[in-house]
Amino acid sequence: GAFSIGEDKSLIITTELGFRHSNAKLDAPLFDPCMVNCQFAINVGIIGGVEVEKNLFALYSMTNGVYFIDANGNLLGHIDAKSGLTTDGVKDAFVDENGKLWLATGNGISKVEVLEPFEFINENFGVSGNVQCFQAFKGKKYVGTALGLMREVDSNSLSFTKTTIQNQVWSLLKVKDKLFIATGLGLYFTENGESFNLVTQGNFNALKYDASQGFLIVAGETGVVVLDELNNWLPWSSYTFGGGNKNKISYDKKNDCFWIGSTSGGILKLKFDGFDFVYEVYGDKEGEGLRLGEQIVPFEINGTCLFGTPYDLLEFTNEKEAIEELKLSGNWNDSLIDYPQFFPGTFFESQTYSLGSSRNYQFYLEMGDIILAVIDNQIGYFNSDEVFDIVKFQSLDLGRINFLQIEEDGLYVGGSDGLSRIDLLTLLNNDSIHKKVNLNIRRVVYNDSISIGYFNLKNKLEIPYDRNKISFEFASNIIHNDKPAVYSWRLVGDDDQWSAWTSRVKIDFKNLYEGKYIFEVKARDVFGNESEVQEFSFSIKKPWYRTVWAYIVYIILFLLIVYLSIEIGRRRLKAQNVKLEATVEERTAEIREKNSELEHSYHEIAEQKQEITDSINYAQRIQHAILPLPENIKQHLDEYFVIFQPKDIVSGDFYWFAQTEEGVIFVCADCTGHGVPGAFMSMIGSDKLNQAVLEAKLTNPADILSFLNKGIKKSLKQKEDEEGASRDGMDVTITHIDTTRMKLQMAAAHNSLLLIRDGELHEYKATKVAVGGFTSENQVYNLEEIDIKKGDVFYMTTDGYPDQFGGE
Repeated sequence: GAFSIGEDKSLIITTELGFRHSNAKLDAPLFDPCMVNCQFAINVGIIGGVEVEKNLFALYSMTNGVYFIDANGNLLGHIDAKSGLTTDGVKDAFVDENGKLWLATGNGISKVEVLEPFEFINENFGVSGNVQCFQAFKGKKYVGTALGLMREVDSNSLSFTKTTIQNQVWSLLKVKDKLFIATGLGLYFTENGESFNLVTQGNFNALKYDASQGFLIVAGETGVVVLDELNNWLPWSSYTFGGGNKNKISYDKKNDCFWIGSTSGGILKLKFDGFDFVYEVYGDKEGEGLRLGEQIVPFEINGTCLFGTPYDLLEFTNEKEAIEELKLSGNWNDSLIDYPQFFPGTFFESQTYSLGSSRNYQFYLEMGDIILAVIDNQIGYFNSDEVFDIVKFQSLDLGRINFLQIEEDGLYVGGSDGLSRIDLLTLLNNDSIHKKVNLNIRRVVYNDSISIGYFNLKNKLEIPYDRNKISFEFASNIIHNDKPAVYSWRLVGDDDQWSAWTSRVKIDFKNLYEGKYIFEVKARDVFGNESEVQEFSFSIKKPWYRTVWAYIVYIILFLLIVYLSIEIGRRRLKAQNVKLEATVEERTAEIREKNSELEHSYHEIAEQKQEITDSINYAQRIQHAILPLPENIKQHLDEYFVIFQPKDIVSGDFYWFAQTEEGVIFVCADCTGHGVPGAFMSMIGSDKLNQAVLEAKLTNPADILSFLNKGIKKSLKQKEDEEGASRDGMDVTITHIDTTRMKLQMAAAHNSLLLIRDGELHEYKATKVAVGGFTSENQVYNLEEIDIKKGDVFYMTTDGYPDQFGGE
């Protein structure tokens, strides 16, 4: 039929009886005619063959597609129309420099990714719907999707057919001689892969078998059921657990428990204490380290569990670890051991196998020394340095990734767009898929119609300025699993920055300035490999209006315009000056008249201000006259001080002092308002204090406050139900010091009393109502009695001391 020369100069011969490959090179001193007979190829219509790589050959047939064999004639694989070819008839084959196998068929050209470690199992193989799970069972493979359960027709054929289960399949689990199927309508099991028995009805999503205890955990939309293997898989224990579908069940060896994740209801911890199951829900209340209502998925990693959420990756600290941390921090008390409920386990952000917050951690799978993961729907792996590498999985596109699963024949990845089998060892250890990226500028079109083809692109190009639209077309032959190359370009001379990577293969430029340009473009494959930069040089001619003669004309016209402008401006300025002088004289007369009026008004205002100031200054002397004299206070108490600095000349704050038979009374008051209004209130307050203490002989601070409250409301005619009545009052602190009994009584309205004793600050709270104003006439104020001792320091203050705005 045909013959070809292999890369090692060996001879490949195909005949109607099969395929033969010489064991010696054509240029060897003695050519060894020993051939390898490929008996399987007899009568299948082989018409030719090509060497894909060393020890791998593709034989193509007019009726049976393509067969792959090694140099010893062993059949390695077969593809035909059932595998995705447009037809079974192949007329010719070619292998390009990147190992892609191109087939010429009666229906066009097909490309086969022979060296790619990815194998896609989709509708062409009988697998349809959103793939949720995969399981090998009794020599055949089973796939669960949104449309039901599919079973492999023949072992290792990867051709699937539907089973009788044709509703949503969430999870598959092989337990000894049984295959359990969790579906949207119930839990089933099969022993032969063809007939299915219903265990229990319900929407079940996740399965986990504990071989040591012999029980099966089944998690569903409404909760969890534990089935007992020794009791013919009857329910042993159950727990109601809402929060939507359950996504995964993982065993935590470190905490000896199972974790059951959900889509919106937190996570359930299931622990067997030797007699029964203990259930505990996390994520349904604050303070547990989980976002309420968010999905959480548990993964078994390095003997413990990591927990993925749409925002971060978490770890778990159990109750014992929480207590140990308290002990190490010095915050532990042995009496707390009786209250373990105060030290629940908590979740915190993981520092291992994490890319930080604001990432969607969907799936983790431990495989020896590496950790496979799906983060933000990108598959990758963490190497020994915990660096997340996604490059080698870039050509895999299955929509939303649902699971990763290791089987003997490779890694299975399920997604919303199908299932893929990956030769993981080849993928991670072989860089043969990273080939050289080729790129060519195919065509240049300018002036809307003049085209330069590939073979003439080295010619120098000059483009007229008035028709300087130019476009470039380029292409690369690199395609991995139907993911073509992307391109970045720049136009040196216009913008030296490289563009963002794009799939566009044509770039247009319009209205470029005159000058020299270099168009540069590069390609990048899905693995990040870049091609060499291809370039094309061209120039844009100057327009006539930017030539030398045009600039000479421009200069002459400019000078003429400048001269005419100066002359016209000179004459216009002279006329304006005459008009301006007359206007200035008129305005000057008006200003003199206004200044005279303003000066007269200023003297009147100054006289009025002086009269008001003199009046207020006199009021200040009156206000100071009612304040206690320092020498009177000093007779009874040597160590005291008063800071009295009114904001205005007169003040709404005042202090008061009186002697009683038992001791002395100090009062610190803050009246409503500032300045003159406040001063009036201070006079009323001082008068009412004189009546209460000096006339009524009251010494109890609470009684004095009540007396003061009634007196002010009476003086200002304040009635609670009268609209428009005065609401003025004051905040007051009153202390009565009995130096004989060493007692201090205190009652206060709003303003507290402060005590400093032995270097510590103590605050005695005031009654939170004012004196007068809105306060009831029958208001009773709290009385505090304090034992005092030598060295005590008391402070009373109005809000004028702490509440200042700006300044020193």
